[in-house]
Amino acid sequence: MEVFLKGVPATLTEENLKVALAPFLNRLGVADWIVDKPKRRSIAWVTFLNVEEGGAFLEEHGQPRAPPDQTRSAFTKPRLPGADSQRNARLYLLSTPIHVEKSRREVNALAINHLRLERDERQRRPDKGQRAPDISCDITEVSCGKLIFGQPNMELKYIQQTHFPSREGYVKFALQSVTVRHDGIARMDMPFHTVQELVFDHKSQSIILILEDPPKLFLQRTNHDGDGDKWERQTSCPLWPDHAQYVAHCLVYQLKLAGDYFSTARAILRQDVLTISHHNVPLTSSPIPTVEDYTTGMKVFDGKMQSFGELRNGVIPFPILFQVQTLVWNNYLHPYGGLCVLEIIENTARAEAWKNRVPPFTADAMKRVQQKIPYPTPGIEPFEVDPKTFMKNVMSAETDLRRQNPTRSGVYGPSLPVHQTWIFKAMVTPTRIFLQGPDAEARNRVLRMFPAHGDHFLRVSFCDEDGQELSFNPKISNDPIFERFREVLLKGIRIAGRHFSFLGFSHSSLRAHSTWFLAPFLASDGQRQSRDTILATLGDFSDIRVPAKCAARIGQAFTETPFAVDLFKAEISVRYIPDVKSADGKRVFSDGVGTISWNAIAEFWKVLPQRASGTTCFQIRWAGVKGMLVLDSTLRGKVICVRKESMMKFPSQDLRELGICDAGSRPFRLVLNRQVIKILEDMGTSGEWFVALQNNALDLLRAVTATATNTSTFLQYQDVGGGIGLASFIKQLEKLNIDYRRDAFLKSVVEHVVLRELRLLKYRARIPVQKGVTLFGVVDETGFLKEGEVYITYDETRGKSGERLDATLADGPVIVTRSPALHPGDIQVASMVSPPAAHPLRALRNCIAFSQKGSRDLPSQLSGGDLDGDLYNVIWDPRARPRTTFKPANYTRIVPPSLDRPITRYDIANFFIDFMRSDILGLIAIRHQILADIHVEGTNHDDCIKLAEMHSTAVDYSKTGIAVNWRDMPRAPRSRPDFLAPAPPIQVYDLGQISHILDDDDDVNDMGIIKPRYHKSEKILGQLYRGIDEKRIWSEDIHRNIPTDGPSVWEQLMGRARAEFSVCGIMTHYDLYHEQARKIRKLYEDSISDSMWHFSEDPRNCISEVEVFCGSILNRKGIQSRQQREASIRLKEETDRVMTWIAKLIHDGIERNGEAVPCQDYKSDYKSNESNGEEYDGLRLSWACLMESCAKPPDGVQRGNREAGKLEGFRVVAAACLLKELGDSTGRGVENRLRALNIRK
Repeated sequence: MEVFLKGVPATLTEENLKVALAPFLNRLGVADWIVDKPKRRSIAWVTFLNVEEGGAFLEEHGQPRAPPDQTRSAFTKPRLPGADSQRNARLYLLSTPIHVEKSRREVNALAINHLRLERDERQRRPDKGQRAPDISCDITEVSCGKLIFGQPNMELKYIQQTHFPSREGYVKFALQSVTVRHDGIARMDMPFHTVQELVFDHKSQSIILILEDPPKLFLQRTNHDGDGDKWERQTSCPLWPDHAQYVAHCLVYQLKLAGDYFSTARAILRQDVLTISHHNVPLTSSPIPTVEDYTTGMKVFDGKMQSFGELRNGVIPFPILFQVQTLVWNNYLHPYGGLCVLEIIENTARAEAWKNRVPPFTADAMKRVQQKIPYPTPGIEPFEVDPKTFMKNVMSAETDLRRQNPTRSGVYGPSLPVHQTWIFKAMVTPTRIFLQGPDAEARNRVLRMFPAHGDHFLRVSFCDEDGQELSFNPKISNDPIFERFREVLLKGIRIAGRHFSFLGFSHSSLRAHSTWFLAPFLASDGQRQSRDTILATLGDFSDIRVPAKCAARIGQAFTETPFAVDLFKAEISVRYIPDVKSADGKRVFSDGVGTISWNAIAEFWKVLPQRASGTTCFQIRWAGVKGMLVLDSTLRGKVICVRKESMMKFPSQDLRELGICDAGSRPFRLVLNRQVIKILEDMGTSGEWFVALQNNALDLLRAVTATATNTSTFLQYQDVGGGIGLASFIKQLEKLNIDYRRDAFLKSVVEHVVLRELRLLKYRARIPVQKGVTLFGVVDETGFLKEGEVYITYDETRGKSGERLDATLADGPVIVTRSPALHPGDIQVASMVSPPAAHPLRALRNCIAFSQKGSRDLPSQLSGGDLDGDLYNVIWDPRARPRTTFKPANYTRIVPPSLDRPITRYDIANFFIDFMRSDILGLIAIRHQILADIHVEGTNHDDCIKLAEMHSTAVDYSKTGIAVNWRDMPRAPRSRPDFLAPAPPIQVYDLGQISHILDDDDDVNDMGIIKPRYHKSEKILGQLYRGIDEKRIWSEDIHRNIPTDGPSVWEQLMGRARAEFSVCGIMTHYDLYHEQARKIRKLYEDSISDSMWHFSEDPRNCISEVEVFCGSILNRKGIQSRQQREASIRLKEETDRVMTWIAKLIHDGIERNGEAVPCQDYKSDYKSNESNGEEYDGLRLSWACLMESCAKPPDGVQRGNREAGKLEGFRVVAAACLLKELGDSTGRGVENRLRALNIRK
């Protein structure tokens, strides 16, 4: 039922109207109702789920029906509607009479659906009682500054740098954040996860908030377009005159309360969500210049850094200065502390004892130790943040690291493999710049050109305070933030005396809002290198007059190319061949793909990892060329063939080196997504197929932790722990009658991966397809395939995991698509055709070859694809076959406007900012899913077709510079389908153990942002979403309660191993091997700790060891973000490399005069079953490593670091190696040995 309201104040927002109506509806006991109020109008509707409840409201507050007026005639002037409202009103809101009557419009079915869904969810959730109200208190003053340990007694004191008398100000402690409001129009938001500690100062009756990140700052603006007031994100508090000077580094805020201080303190304590201490902190409002005062201290510090940076052949190298700058900019130390560190480093470097020697500190050691510096809070000792202690710990750490590995050299410390280099990074946020690195990452073409000058390049990311992208919201303007970002791009960043200015960016880094900066330098040939000289070396861009296109072409040189082939040295020649086109010349069938001979491929294999041997498809960058090179077995000699028209993007004379971005070394697992599922549903694919696939995936996940065999199979399928044979280790433990689930770390590793897959299944509809695969697309160079035909080839065993893929692919119809797919024609059906046995196509591996015949190439029909490295999805399951197909999109190519002059770096920098501002791909995709769900026509509805075209334009924006306006999107209903509801957050223990899934109970942020409504989707995506009860599956099937009383997993394993040694007569000689074991353990922990920090978005907080071990970053607030997904890919590669290295060290032993061979000296895919020493060396060393991993550290020795905590994974690596060595030591398997002991299998 629906009720109509008239006379509602036009300025009242929908949310405020709901608040005003709530008391009247609560009195009637009505719970299921929603409000619909158009903006700037004095009418509204209230929709009730139950007719009886709507009738009760109407009976109580509706207009009384007036008796017929017998005196009125046809000539009587009619009364205006609502003329009697004020006299007869039975409902007053905000002292305004409201006319209430039954609505005459048809009740919105989606509104009723939403109310029914809300009711069902409410009844399903346990009653936790009423949520405690927010805590609010008036404030008289707010100030910010720093906490330091000051003279004379080295006591903790608060240095107040600036204060602001707050008029009509108050502080509110809500469910997830602290908000400070000023004058009703300015606010500071401090999320609880950024509050390091809250200190109650009873003496001054104030609250001190010690923050990890600056607050988010907003100002309310009056919108003169009549769209109501709008919040604007700020770089500092605009009402606070000198706040901008301190906002970046003074992260301690003191609030002086005006109300009852003690009652407020008690309420905050009862809330029990923050770390709280009670401490009377002395306040200093006139600090000692430089020593205590931030302003003068930073000025002196900057001057000192500048003077060191300007010195040629300076006594302090740039990587060390970068670390000192990091100490101050990232708020590890006060500027004066940074000055003290500089003085110690300078004195040490100039000391006679270190003359002509490498000083006792490196960037690596400084980076490790700075992560252990705590915040100066009550309970912290002064020495813990003392610069002298810091440098002493740095030198001690470096001495220890050199003892483990004397090959450490230079200012960085560890050496790197040839395909990696050290990357310095800066993150620009709305309020500050903080630094990271140097980190080891893949090279690109530019970095390979100047291998000795990597410290003159800086990767700069633009993001929010928490490292995430700035979120788009029509209620909040980010214009001041984008202007700050633009200023940094145009003016550059000065670090340690070097001025870094904007250089360029790759396509992927543009999407990630990241770019490269450069500080000019003198190259080895004496030539000064700057942006202009480097670009001139890369190629000739002068004829390109579109900033976006020019940026994209320059960006080719910044694409990561980990491996490179010297074409001159390998004697590979280059030929140019024409493109294959349609008869009318309008369509290019070979768009972006060239060919390569067998002999040239052999040279490629030499520089690639061993796992890539046999690869026949390569994604490359060479000079001005980008695209794919695919085997043509008919070519003779060492030759590559390039298609100038489609592959050469600009002329270049830099012809020596060819970079390899990727290679088709294995097939990719195919998973569906929401977009593909919706289009297939509209094409007539049976819903039963999707449900069956999801149920199969769910059954597998439910059963993972039930048995060790299931766990082993799952880990192998997910390729987790492949470097140490984790799947096999779990299975071997089970044969020893040892339950791996009794170990918290092993249990957490498995649960982490299961939860990741479960969340992808429910919240992204990422459903695995067994009869499907994802492959690079190429063209049939031979002309064998006819129009509409494809040839698909893939390895039936997938990579190192050994996973067997479905081998039922046969000639016949297959579904082919490409992501993203929004247009209904983005999925097509082709015919798979196998060439004869001796045909050249048979030599290809892991690709799909498209026909070169017909009026239009098939790739361009699939979301506008081409063959320069695009991946294509293929499904051959007959149950998925659709009843119909739709005509593919054929968008008119838009010609971007050109400038009448050469492109400058300012043009490209402005385009970068405009891209960030206009990047609404995600918004378009979500709107498309909403409208496709509510319309009967689905993706064929005109609104969805329009959105698909807008999405295509937005995808091309990075190359055309033509943006889409979010206001042009078709309007969506007020409610969203339930499958778009966000994933609830999860509770994670300190050691990475997942506790439980929390309820999604968001804060109301009183900024006019309305929380989305959700309705029950009746389409297949809604059915799939509701088919997964995440909490139930987690609590009943995954997070199983396992008794842990008695001996641990490791005690049981060591007992069984001792028995095995005794039977075989093997002496362990632990004393001879324990020193090697200790060193290997330290190498493992150093590598894992480094990854825990390297892959964290927060420079002050690391990810967990479990996340590193699994190679997947967990988003505690919900589903993984795009940055986290991309970082997880790199993390997985690094973890596999480290695990393989450690396992090989345990197998081969420590080499090179008792020291470990560095990680980069091993190939990540190296496998060996041979020992380099005595027959049982590997067995004895693995035993020593297990013993070392289980031994308690001596008093005063800390393993891991303060933030990373105790690391648990090494014992898993050691134990896995031990069981493998036991099986290999005499040429017989573990099963045979245990059989001799009458131990069951």
